[in-house]
Amino acid sequence: MDGYLGIDSNRRALVRIVVALIAMAGIDTSRATLPRRLRNAVLRLLRPAEAAARRLAIALAHGLFVTLPPRRGRTSKTPLRMKSRPRPCTLPLLDPPCRPFAPRRSYVPAHRGPRISVPGISDPVALPPKPSPDDELDAARLRLRLQALAAALDDLPKQAQRFARWQARQGRDGRVVDAAKTPRLSGPAWKAVARPPLRRPRSPRSRGTCRHEVHGILAHADELARFALSRADTS
Repeated sequence: MDGYLGIDSNRRALVRIVVALIAMAGIDTSRATLPRRLRNAVLRLLRPAEAAARRLAIALAHGLFVTLPPRRGRTSKTPLRMKSRPRPCTLPLLDPPCRPFAPRRSYVPAHRGPRISVPGISDPVALPPKPSPDDELDAARLRLRLQALAAALDDLPKQAQRFARWQARQGRDGRVVDAAKTPRLSGPAWKAVARPPLRRPRSPRSRGTCRHEVHGILAHADELARFALSRADTS
């Protein structure tokens, strides 16, 4: 019971933070662009808020039983879809995968790029100015992320059902109730099962970065989610 009370209190705190971020960014006024400094300030709080919301959904999904529909096989008579409908922006329920050994692309800012010219033949090309904190940047993606986070917090049990279905498809805790009684894996089985829903480090509290209320919420939500996952794995 205490876990559900903690989930609800953290959810209500996150709702207050999201409302403040929406007002801060002026999303409700159909603002198309935001200054760079304001956009970065919103993102610094939006990222931990998204991580906390997905952890609350994972904690709430503990003990849920889901029924997966039978897998639909494609037949030759099934017509091909020429146009795909645009998918709504939803809150990701899995942390981005950590790839420490992935090769990183070298990047040179435009204002530091090389200027190659031949004297007497070509004129030197002026480089673009250095990015300014007051530069106007597109806010469309930021608006979608805020809307998706607000919608997820308004219906957190729905997000918990989404995570429970994902768990069932991976066959993580034996709660698959579909007709075949077997998990459905997309792609290589080892790749689907190997990806954990959460990644390390556990919480910002261990790194000493709890500077805002949202970081404390994330630390508590992380503890709730990992406790729920550990109970699911050992049951």
